[in-house]
Amino acid sequence: QINMMAVSRRRSFHGVKTDSSTVVVRSRWGKLRHEVYLTLNEPSYSRLAMVVSNLIMVAIFISTVAFILGSYPDLADSHILKVLEVVVVILFTVEYGLRFAVYE
Repeated sequence: QINMMAVSRRRSFHGVKTDSSTVVVRSRWGKLRHEVYLTLNEPSYSRLAMVVSNLIMVAIFISTVAFILGSYPDLADSHILKVLEVVVVILFTVEYGLRFAVYE
């Protein structure tokens, strides 16, 4: 009986195959991973997903403009551009880390 419970628990985390589709029952961590995955990869999934998508696009634009402006000799040592670079790198690192952690 104990072995059967272990098998049924294992199946509940990974899903049960049927003839036409796969029914997936996820653990709490699995549900959270799936929610974060959809939030990062599907802008139409929720309002938060749309905000995240737009935030990343704006960060890409700001990073590009800051890089171009940094190529001008007068602005090469600008404190504002250096702060923008640090903020954008942190944002991109967090996004990349989250994508790596929740990849399905």
